[in-house]
Amino acid sequence: MAKRAEAAVKATLRGYDEAEERRVREEQARLDAEARREQDRVNRLAEKRAERAEAKGDLDRAEEIRMSVPVVVAQEAERKDVPTVAGVAAPLRWLHEVVDLPALVKAVTAGEVPAEAVRADDAFLARMATEQRDLLRWPGVRVWSERGLSIGRG
Repeated sequence: MAKRAEAAVKATLRGYDEAEERRVREEQARLDAEARREQDRVNRLAEKRAERAEAKGDLDRAEEIRMSVPVVVAQEAERKDVPTVAGVAAPLRWLHEVVDLPALVKAVTAGEVPAEAVRADDAFLARMATEQRDLLRWPGVRVWSERGLSIGRG
């Protein structure tokens, strides 16, 4: 019974968290669109002022107006955290997924990403070394053989 209750509480809290994330994304999209509209309005006003300055022959002032248009920054949507319940923690976990391995390897090669971000598959390399032996010649991989010794009972 306690396990089912715990699962129900977790599902409810997870549902709340997902709904809140969705609400924040939608609110952020609204705030971003509002900021874009305001930036467009500011740009239009500045352009009209610059055109008036040009019409008066003041090209320097027109350029100054165009170069000093303020940038409108969108507000950040506020997130309401999962309600706190005694004995229940809701830690934020960060996850990852490699979606383009060649791009990651290229970034490692360029020194933009630490080499620890990729790992050689030792089981795969051992299988390839066993299958291809001294024919396996891949950059960054050294293949060699060692003689083993096996003593059987006679």
